Amino acid sequence: EDGVMSAMSYLAIGHPAFDTLPDGTKALGGTAVYAAITAARLGLDAHALLAASAGDMDQYQGLLSGVQVRLQESPASTVMELFKVNGKREIRVNSWAGEMSLDDLPAADVVHYGPIAREFEAGQLKRPRSARFVGITMQGMFRTWNLGEYYTKFAPAGLEAMAGVVDAAVVSESEEEFAKPGLDAIV
Repeated sequence: EDGVMSAMSYLAIGHPAFDTLPDGTKALGGTAVYAAITAARLGLDAHALLAASAGDMDQYQGLLSGVQVRLQESPASTVMELFKVNGKREIRVNSWAGEMSLDDLPAADVVHYGPIAREFEAGQLKRPRSARFVGITMQGMFRTWNLGEYYTKFAPAGLEAMAGVVDAAVVSESEEEFAKPGLDAIV
């Protein structure tokens, strides 16, 4: 077509985080939100599949300009309160938007799973036919908590299910030991 390329499509999937910062201010965050905004700013056809309360999302629509949002409505949003304890960042989970459905994913060239709070398990991940690349930022797969308490990290079962679905995974050094079974499966 006359040398004109259409924009690559990018889909980020996960909970938006409605963060309460140490100074009491509120901020929208989460891997799927930041990734989709970045993709839009880079000129990609950016989409985000998010799970949250519609009322919470309404106040942040301006930040998501350029991103086509598909919302899985939930009675609650994932609200995290960030603290510094002995110079280390701690996070308390005050509410949770629940598990996400990964059925009927929109078509996209690049799919980025960005869990922040166990919104899906490794065995639920899907590789849409249209996807040329599927990645995951794994931080949220290792978090467990009771509402109102700090989260702790654990090694979830079944990470091997990512083999054949995920092309690449991003893991922090502090999570590497928990991710090893999944990383071994996709490498």
